[in-house]
Amino acid sequence: MFSNGLPCNLPFPSCLGISKDSGNDELLPSNTGNREPVILNVYDMYWINEYTTSIGLGVFHSGVEIFGTEFAYGGHPFPFTGVFEITPRDHDELGEQFHFRQSIQIGCTDFTYQEVRRIVEELGNQFRGDRYHLMNNNCNHFSSALTQWQMQKMQPISISSVAKYFKYKNSIRLDS
Repeated sequence: MFSNGLPCNLPFPSCLGISKDSGNDELLPSNTGNREPVILNVYDMYWINEYTTSIGLGVFHSGVEIFGTEFAYGGHPFPFTGVFEITPRDHDELGEQFHFRQSIQIGCTDFTYQEVRRIVEELGNQFRGDRYHLMNNNCNHFSSALTQWQMQKMQPISISSVAKYFKYKNSIRLDS
């Protein structure tokens, strides 16, 4: 349950917009029983997004937060996993060109911590560092695959089309 009484199995994501420094955990579920929140963390990769998201364009990185760990994917020239872990919403661990943008509650999972670790390890075989491709096999594809495993269904939004979401969100914002 969320602090406002909503159950965790929402059919659509709730856009949390929590920065890592906000210290505000009240929007995150506090008691989900056996269900663990699955949160998509989205990062701007370049400063240009400040100007381009309003027209539906942008360059984003994403990671999936489960059990207090964020799992993400990146490329390197070696034939082993490109999946890595960071502290959730800590853009400094990613590098200076990254800036945390938003967290999106995708839903909840019934998998245990150990099962999540095994799924991530198995996905690491598919998402090897030497198989990274900017358009065809990137961090957003990994986030999509991991959330589909966790949710056991298609995710409610297309992570690869997250720029469209921000365009829509920005078009209805009253403040700037």
